[in-house]
Amino acid sequence: MKSIPTKTNGSPGAGVDVTITLNRQVCISRSSCRRIPHGVNQFGRLHWQEQRRWKRAWQALIYMEVLAVRPKLGKLPLLFPEIFVTFYQTRPYDVDNAYSAAKALVDALKVKIYGNQRGAGVIADDDAKHLKTYRVEVVKVKKIMEEKTTIRIVE
Repeated sequence: MKSIPTKTNGSPGAGVDVTITLNRQVCISRSSCRRIPHGVNQFGRLHWQEQRRWKRAWQALIYMEVLAVRPKLGKLPLLFPEIFVTFYQTRPYDVDNAYSAAKALVDALKVKIYGNQRGAGVIADDDAKHLKTYRVEVVKVKKIMEEKTTIRIVE
């Protein structure tokens, strides 16, 4: 009889369930800091060099947070993971802005971002062949200090 691998909590199926919380500000200069990535409406208005600086700043933060939870992730890249991104905001994004804001975060989880620049290596790619589910949710909060982003990765 074949044995079924179990998670640490005893439920059937080997898997990963990790939540990464981003509650720090990301800054590209002294006067330019954010807790939530830009949406498509804001990001499209930025100069390409400033867009690049923001993308790299978010990628660096994701990389550092993945290093902190690396032992819980097991063998990377994960096969068919589910990714749930939740933005907690005082002024919530609409659907298209929420998904475009999450794009920089999910791109940072990939093995290779573009060219020869390495990502965190959690997922092979962000297409339908490599992801089971990709969902973005927005939750309204009352205070700016409560703004944060969570990324939940389940395999």
